[in-house]
Amino acid sequence: MLSLAQYHSLPEFTRDYVSACYAESLIRGSTIKHQYISYSTTILYLKDAGIFKKPHPILPSRTLQYPPLLHSILQEYQRWQSIPNRRHPVTINMLEFLHKHQLNLHQDCYECALYDWLVLGMQTGQRKSEWCQDATEFRKSNTFSRSIKQTSIAFTQNDFSLSYKSTPHESTSQHPHRPNYLQITWRFQKNGQNGQAVSFAHNYRHPHLSPVRAAERILARATRLSQPAHCPLAVYAPRSTKTKLFPPTPMYIFHSQVEKSLRKIAQKVYNISSKSDLQKYSCHSLRVGACVLLHSSGADALTIKFRLRWRSDSFMEYLRNTPQLAAIHTNILSTTNTDSILL
Repeated sequence: MLSLAQYHSLPEFTRDYVSACYAESLIRGSTIKHQYISYSTTILYLKDAGIFKKPHPILPSRTLQYPPLLHSILQEYQRWQSIPNRRHPVTINMLEFLHKHQLNLHQDCYECALYDWLVLGMQTGQRKSEWCQDATEFRKSNTFSRSIKQTSIAFTQNDFSLSYKSTPHESTSQHPHRPNYLQITWRFQKNGQNGQAVSFAHNYRHPHLSPVRAAERILARATRLSQPAHCPLAVYAPRSTKTKLFPPTPMYIFHSQVEKSLRKIAQKVYNISSKSDLQKYSCHSLRVGACVLLHSSGADALTIKFRLRWRSDSFMEYLRNTPQLAAIHTNILSTTNTDSILL
């Protein structure tokens, strides 16, 4: 049993090792009441034991971190503990439901705008800060979320580029001015790869699920609503309660709106009655849905990471057991001749 003075007199590496062992014992249930505790409670135990974060060597005034060994244990425990609460994915069935619902609605209403962004998100796996706004922060500042450079964090018109490229499916004479490719530039990313550009192609088999057509409608809506080019694209026209019209006054799409909408759609599509299950639908469900869709279609890990802009293997936490994967598995086995395998 070490006293606090003895602990601080130890070499840095030894302190890291001792604190890591202490953290592991807490995680295994060696607590006052011999109970398993959460990640946040583990941090409180470490603080009470005199184990604090130390300043980062490069940014001491802004960033604090635990020693390497302790940090890795805490990070893994936090990841492991979050798995049961991981978000449910947005699905194609949910998109189809919303598609039918918004067909006869005004093209600039909230439901139509939400549908376009969900279609786009199932291709891009966009994070919530990359397209919608935080209502709480908006009320405080009365403006959209801005970067250090005072520009919009969410997509703006300049981030979308539509073009036409000749393909075997479509000739120029049929649709000479209709774009079939979309390139999106991510000016700001969580993974640090700012300025990354990714291209997406038109879906000829299911045009209503095409990211190119969704982007066209998003850009056209912003133009109709006179949304400035430097402002976020995720806008809609709220219906006037007095005239029941859709005046060209843009309103931003907020995180809280999207979460409520996804939960209502999931409840109707999948007949979910459990509140805890509905709570697992959030803005992040869109990114999870994009990951599950690619994986279920047979995409390998490298493709998923590259297309959805991951730099680590953290996407593995989002994968789900689906009927499509079972079919792919069966197809692989049925086309493999084990007799030809040399042992």
